[in-house]
Amino acid sequence: MNFDPDSVLLLIDIQKAYGDVVGLETFQSNMRTLLKKARAAKIPIIHVHEIDDPDKSKWIPFWEEMRGPRTLDRGIPMECALPLKGEQNIIKHGYDAFHQTGLQTLLKGHRAKTIYVAGLLTGVCVLNTIMSAFNRGYRIYLFDNCCSDRLKTRHQTTLQYYQNYLFKRISV
Repeated sequence: MNFDPDSVLLLIDIQKAYGDVVGLETFQSNMRTLLKKARAAKIPIIHVHEIDDPDKSKWIPFWEEMRGPRTLDRGIPMECALPLKGEQNIIKHGYDAFHQTGLQTLLKGHRAKTIYVAGLLTGVCVLNTIMSAFNRGYRIYLFDNCCSDRLKTRHQTTLQYYQNYLFKRISV
């Protein structure tokens, strides 16, 4: 696999709070493969983790109104995607990795034109971040086998409906 010049790998919410996704073991194996290839290619890697904060996560009250009490995410990475020294980390407090995080500034610093995306949950945080990236003019490639969701149908539907509209689909 060859990464485009002027690109970064964006890893979204690969954290223990989402250990209940469909096909977790396959996802984790694919993530190890992807990270090995990206690190060998020396592509910049940006890890994004969600930490829910009642003062900063303004969406939580409405979410709880819809779904009931929420266990707050603490941003603890899964073993398959631990950041290495020199890889950048972003903390977000909602679904969109661009919202009030400094991600756009990091991408500009890397002169990124293309973003390769992997992460959890496909139909929630991954999709929200892809929409923001697309609206900012980035070319986006989504590793379909390095994403998952709690619902298989939400994962598959997100890929089906948004491929070739917001992103190109690729696999490791």
